[in-house]
Amino acid sequence: MNQAVLIFPPIMPACFGHIYPSLPVLASVLKQQGADSIQLDMNNDIVDWFTHSDYYNRKIDMASQNIRRLEQKKSITKSQYYEYTNLKNLLAQHDIVQKSSDGRHVIAREIFGHAFPKSIMQIKSSQVAKLKDNDEGVKLLTSYFTSFFSNIKCTRPLFVGVSIALELQVEPAIILARWIRKNHWKNVPIYFGGSFLPIIDTALRKRVFIASHINGMVLGAGEDAINEIARQHITHANLTTKIPNFYYRAGGKFIQNDKRETYHINNLPIPLYEKKAIKKWNVKILSIIVGRKCPWGRCAYCSYNKIYNKLQFRKIEYIIRDIKYYQKTFKINQFYLSLDTIEPVFAESFSKELIRQKIKIEWQSYLRINNRFTLPLLKLMRRSGCRVMRIGLESLDDHVLTLLNKGYTSREAKKFLDQMIRSKIEFNIYQIVDAPGTSYKSALEQYRLIRDYLERANNGIPQNQICRLYKMKYRLFEISAMGQNPEKYGLRTTGKNETGLSGIIKCLAYIDPAGMSQEETKDIMNRYEALQASIEARWSRKKIGVFDRLFKSSTLIHENPHTSLIIKYFRLQPSTHGRLYRPAEPHLEIYNAGSKLAYTTSNPLVPLYLKHVKTAPCLMTKLQKKFPPEIPGKKSTSESHVYKTLKHMYEKELIICSTP
Repeated sequence: MNQAVLIFPPIMPACFGHIYPSLPVLASVLKQQGADSIQLDMNNDIVDWFTHSDYYNRKIDMASQNIRRLEQKKSITKSQYYEYTNLKNLLAQHDIVQKSSDGRHVIAREIFGHAFPKSIMQIKSSQVAKLKDNDEGVKLLTSYFTSFFSNIKCTRPLFVGVSIALELQVEPAIILARWIRKNHWKNVPIYFGGSFLPIIDTALRKRVFIASHINGMVLGAGEDAINEIARQHITHANLTTKIPNFYYRAGGKFIQNDKRETYHINNLPIPLYEKKAIKKWNVKILSIIVGRKCPWGRCAYCSYNKIYNKLQFRKIEYIIRDIKYYQKTFKINQFYLSLDTIEPVFAESFSKELIRQKIKIEWQSYLRINNRFTLPLLKLMRRSGCRVMRIGLESLDDHVLTLLNKGYTSREAKKFLDQMIRSKIEFNIYQIVDAPGTSYKSALEQYRLIRDYLERANNGIPQNQICRLYKMKYRLFEISAMGQNPEKYGLRTTGKNETGLSGIIKCLAYIDPAGMSQEETKDIMNRYEALQASIEARWSRKKIGVFDRLFKSSTLIHENPHTSLIIKYFRLQPSTHGRLYRPAEPHLEIYNAGSKLAYTTSNPLVPLYLKHVKTAPCLMTKLQKKFPPEIPGKKSTSESHVYKTLKHMYEKELIICSTP
C-alpha cells in the first residue's frame, strides 16, 4: 500500500488544542503524488494520556500530601511558601482539566510545565540525544508511545515523516524514532523535517541524526523533498542525491544536498485537516498557508529568516478557496494567516475580497510596522474580520532600532500604535526588553510608553478582546547577522556559549557596554512581568466559562516604584497550640514585581490605599488603620489585633519581605 505515516511529535504546549499545519499540508502534497497518508498528532493526544496516567496521578497525590503537610506546620519558610503556591496552582489546573472539555488543552500547557519530567521540559543543548533509557522522562514517553501505537492499524508504511516545529519536540522525536525502529516498524525509513531543524548548529544536528537512527533530514521547505521521497519509495528507487534540501549520512560522512524550492505554494492543494481531529481536540481556529520567508528579512537579530530560501506568497483566490472549504466542511470561521508578516498590499486586497464576497470570518496574523498601514487600511481590515495582529515592536529607541535594522523609526512606531488603537483591532506587542544598546533610562521610558499604549488600547476595544504584551530577553543567535559579526553592533563575545529558548538553539555569551547591568535588566523585566500580570487579570475578569474558574481571584496592580515586598497574608486559623497560626486559603496576598505593587484578595472591601505603600512597616501601619475589622473565618477582629497578627506572622516568616 502506498501509504506514508506523518507524525507531529510531543511536546509543543503552545499547540495544545490547535492543529499545526505541517501534517495537513504534507498530506495534501502526497495525495497529489498518488500516495495516501496517516496523520498522527501525538502532541495533542499526549494531553489526554498524560492527565490520566499513573505518573500524573502520583504527582497530584504527592501535591495534595505536600499541601496538607505545609498547612499543618506552625510556620513556613520562604521556599516553602513558593512550594505551597505552586502546588495549589497545579491542583487548581488539575481540577479544571478533569472537569472540563472546553479549553482543557489550553490549561494543560501549565500542567505540563509543573508535572512533566524536567529532563524533557527543561532540556539543554548539552543533554540532547544523551538521555539514558532509565531517565524518568524517557520512560514516561516510551510508555506513551507503546500505548499510542497499540491502536495504529498500519502494518508497513512507505516511510515515516516526523515534523519538528519547535525545540521541545527534538528530544521526544529522537526517543520516538528509536522506539519505532526497535519496537514497531523496524525496517521502515524514518525522516525528520520541519521548520526548526535548519536553525540548529551542525554539531547538534549530527548528534540528533546519530542518536535517532533516522535515514535523513529535510532542511527547509518540505514539498519538493517529500514528493521525491514518495516517488522513490513507490518506484523502489534509491537516489538520495536527487532529494532536494536533504541531509543524510553516506560512507561515514554527512552530506547536505543543494537547497531547492521549485514547488510554489500556489500549487498547494487544500491542506487536509481531518474532521475527526478537529472534533476530538475541539479546534476553533485553523491555519491558512499564505506566505513563506519574511519580505523584509533584514533584522540583524533574527535567525528564522534562514529557514526558507525563496520569498513566496499565495494568490488570494486560493486562500479564499481554502477558507470557504473549511467553513463549509468544518463550520469553522476563525483563521490564522500563516506567514512571517502580512504586507499592506496583501492586507488591502484580502480585506476587500472578503467584504466583496460577504465572507464572515475572524482572522489574525503577524505584522511588521510599516507606514503604509494607514488608519483607513486598518479600519478596512477590521471591517473584513481582522481581530488580532501580533506586532514585533522589539524597541521604541531609535538607536536600538537602527542596530536591529528594523527599518522604521520610533516616531513611525508610535504613530502606528496610535492608529492601531483607533482602529480597535486587538493587538499583541512583542518587546525585546534588553536589546543591544538599550540604556536603563531608555528602557524605563519604553516601559512607560508601552504601558500607556496598552492601557489606552484595552479601554477602547470590545469586552471580549484584550491587547497583550509579550516580553522577550535578547539572545545572540550564532546564525544571525549580529551573531556572525558582534563587534559591528557594539557587542563583545566572551568565548562561551549560552542556551537560547528551551536551551537547544546555539547562542553566544556577550557583553553589551552600552546596555544595562544585570540589576537594571532585572528591574525592567520585573516591571514588564507586573504589567503582563495586570493585563491577564483584566482578561480573567472579562473571559467567560472555564477560565473564570481558573482565575477566580483577580490580580490588581498599582504603581509603587520604591518597594520590593512579597507579602502573604493567610486567612487566620488557630493552631492546636492556641498561640500560633497556620496557613489556610489566602485572604490577602501582596507582592512586588519591580515598580508595581500587586495584591490578590477574596475581600472586595480592601481599598486602593495600598497604591502608595513604600515599606513593610508603612504597610502594616496602613493595614492597622484601614483594614476592615471583619476577616472571613473570624467573627470579630480588632484593628490592633490585625496589626499584631501581621507583625507576628512577619517574625515567623508567614509574611515574607524580600526581592522577587
